[in-house]
Amino acid sequence: MPEAGCRTIVHYFSRRWKSQRQMTVSKHYVTDTCRHHEYLSLTARRKLKHRISRPMPNNCVWGCDLLVRKNRQGQPQLALGILNHASRARCGCIGCPTNPHGR
Repeated sequence: MPEAGCRTIVHYFSRRWKSQRQMTVSKHYVTDTCRHHEYLSLTARRKLKHRISRPMPNNCVWGCDLLVRKNRQGQPQLALGILNHASRARCGCIGCPTNPHGR
């Protein structure tokens, strides 16, 4: 819960563990704990973000994304990109028609 504040963490912790183990925490305790372990949480997030993905079979998962490319006149143009997640290879890039009236 990287975007959660101390009150949210207290709420979810107390909700989860109050009935099973009769445990609750205070906002002050959560604030101090988050402050003391801030560097550890930042390094853990960085490791998760930059980890190497697990190998997956080819042609199993595909993705698509809208992107903006500049044409020969320098004007932005929408395009649809299709790629294979396993090989991260781009399989196609199709230009989308634009509305000349801007609506």
